[in-house]
Amino acid sequence: ENDGRSPTSHKDDPDLNRWMRHQRNRMRSAYGYVPLSDEQKCLLESIDFPMVPKRPAFRGWYEKYDQLLSFWRQNGHFLVDPREARPLANWVRTQRQRYKGTHRSAASLSKSQIYLLERIG
Repeated sequence: ENDGRSPTSHKDDPDLNRWMRHQRNRMRSAYGYVPLSDEQKCLLESIDFPMVPKRPAFRGWYEKYDQLLSFWRQNGHFLVDPREARPLANWVRTQRQRYKGTHRSAASLSKSQIYLLERIG
């Protein structure tokens, strides 16, 4: 089971997915992997590398991201109709505002979140 989310959970970049999983295992010193050095940890943290989104809010963000990706694959666009999928439509609107820095109460997007959203368009 993948204990963290990655932009490649959708098998669009298997090499990157494998590398990210490897880094997560090294961060936890799991499965006999050589642990990351302090410098490597700092480098991954400097780009907000999603090691393990433990907080429910992070998990929720990645779940909505997965829903958006599925929507895009089915429809070929990101214009979610609020009458058909209100929670996803609201989430998309909020992410657009967070990206632009115009959302009045939500924090700005992390570097990882920006990367994921920019990857899909």
